[in-house]
Amino acid sequence: MKQNPDDRMTKMHPRDLPEAVTALYLRLNGFFTSGLVLHSETKGLAKSDIDCLAVWHPFHDQSEREVDTDPFLELGARRELLLCEIKSSNAALSFNEPLRTDPTALDSVLRWSGLVPPAQINETVERLLPHLQDGTTIDEVKAGIEVGDVRIRALL
Repeated sequence: MKQNPDDRMTKMHPRDLPEAVTALYLRLNGFFTSGLVLHSETKGLAKSDIDCLAVWHPFHDQSEREVDTDPFLELGARRELLLCEIKSSNAALSFNEPLRTDPTALDSVLRWSGLVPPAQINETVERLLPHLQDGTTIDEVKAGIEVGDVRIRALL
């Protein structure tokens, strides 16, 4: 028997709600979204994960919705890559430790996205790592970093 799509929301575990709402918000603003498990060099182990990786393209159009994108996102003429860590409590508001401390984890994310040229991965990791640290200001988060025609931001 085919499940009614509306049943997924009513049967969702409360701990899954923040991720579902975040993905919905981003999709309504024109982003493609996916979770991402970063595989370890050791077979069968995960290095880390990203709750929501989101990509937006500048020619996105949903004019039939008659709703503008959220001004907070400051979307414009460049592609966007968002690395989103989703928490249900302010007490735990921090990116996963491997993403904050292990440059190879962030390297994996950028290579997987396909938005950063291979020759620019190392420099991009160095520039982006400070944006994943505790204490990053809202202005730094909103600005992100730019690599070619892509803006990359780390959002909590």
